[in-house]
Amino acid sequence: MNYDVIIVGSGLSGLAAGIRLAMFDKKVLILEKHTVVGGLNSYYIRKNRTIDVGLHAMTNYAPKGKRSTPLGKLLKQLRLSHDDFRLCEQEVSEIRFPDKSLRFTNDFELLKQEVREQFPDQVDGFIRLVKKIESFDELSLTTSEWISSRDILRGFISNPVLIDMLFCPLMYYGNASERDMDFYQFVIMFKSIFMEGFAKPVGGMLYILNLLVDKYKSLGGELRMSAEVEFINSEKGIFKSLTLVGGEELAAVSLISSMGRIETLRRCDPNLTEGVSNDSEGQISFMESLFALDREPKDLGYC
Repeated sequence: MNYDVIIVGSGLSGLAAGIRLAMFDKKVLILEKHTVVGGLNSYYIRKNRTIDVGLHAMTNYAPKGKRSTPLGKLLKQLRLSHDDFRLCEQEVSEIRFPDKSLRFTNDFELLKQEVREQFPDQVDGFIRLVKKIESFDELSLTTSEWISSRDILRGFISNPVLIDMLFCPLMYYGNASERDMDFYQFVIMFKSIFMEGFAKPVGGMLYILNLLVDKYKSLGGELRMSAEVEFINSEKGIFKSLTLVGGEELAAVSLISSMGRIETLRRCDPNLTEGVSNDSEGQISFMESLFALDREPKDLGYC
């Protein structure tokens, strides 16, 4: 069967792309090699408890009705309502280092107060940094030059611990380089986490994924699970078809791959991995520990 577009991967990006294409009457197929959707942002079940993997909180929270915000624009693009996401704002988050800690909520004033209390000699520089971030146009596509965020922050803040504490959640949520990040990306993450804040849907990732899958299928999109791509077939640099593990071949006008650049290149036939070294795969891994408590966080001192 021929498709307008085949999408490899049913993570959030793959599902969102499928929804947008299906809205405009494209014949779309999403292929997923695993048995559950979600990719890096999924879930598993242990002892009747559903546990989120990857995305535990959604950034860029905005109240209902704020259509000009990133969240408002996302909902408009997917033709979903704010109520559909069933979002609950965070109570409080904490950046905890051995000798210092900073709390923050969706009210940015708390973080300012925390910096004032924990780093009183740095607060003026922090306020100046915030003004620079607020005036920076992160939506502009005219500048492609990489700018060191550490160099920028050192111009406002002299305490390296505070710099690292500000970097910590931003790099965890949205950075793929070691020790530093592009200031363009830093501004995006600073605004999305500290200035707009966190929220979580009632029901977690399972609910959000089911919401997106239902939306995609309601528009006529097709989804195939346990369908692993073995080869991406091309001719003279033009995509022709996919060969699945097992030998089935699927043709489409266009292909969108969300499995990552290196994995995509490895599956291309003719091979496109010449010059791709192990260093190209990236050097960063994130680990996390999850704890199932027998009491409420408030009972342990968290408000």
